[in-house]
Amino acid sequence: MKRVLIAIMLAWATICGASEEDYAPITAITIEAETTTNTFGRVVVSATLANGIEGLVFSSLVVQMKGSQHSVPQDQLAEAARVYCSTLSVSSEVGYPEKGIGPYLYIHFDGHDGTKQVKFCLTFDENGFVELKKEGIQQGR
Repeated sequence: MKRVLIAIMLAWATICGASEEDYAPITAITIEAETTTNTFGRVVVSATLANGIEGLVFSSLVVQMKGSQHSVPQDQLAEAARVYCSTLSVSSEVGYPEKGIGPYLYIHFDGHDGTKQVKFCLTFDENGFVELKKEGIQQGR
């Protein structure tokens, strides 16, 4: 009986002295990308995140390129009801300079639009934000 009490007391002491890990939500991210010199060169994407109804959402997204800062309008950011930050990527294309089209910068990420999973694409040109496009994600069976 004495051994059982000692075992219980040791177990209790171990539980009482256990360390607790705290979950620290991501509240902001910054990504640097080096696009080609004939598009935008060094690009910095900065975003702040908040908890939305569906999960993490962008509360702001700013792109710095060629010495200028360009923000995505809040109503466009609201299209994404959930954002998966780990899928964030940056790409660019030259376009058709001889026709006055481009260059373009694209910010891609996966998320949810409130009804279904989608791939989002934010498009920027030299003057700033152009549009947000959504593309469906094929679900595996």
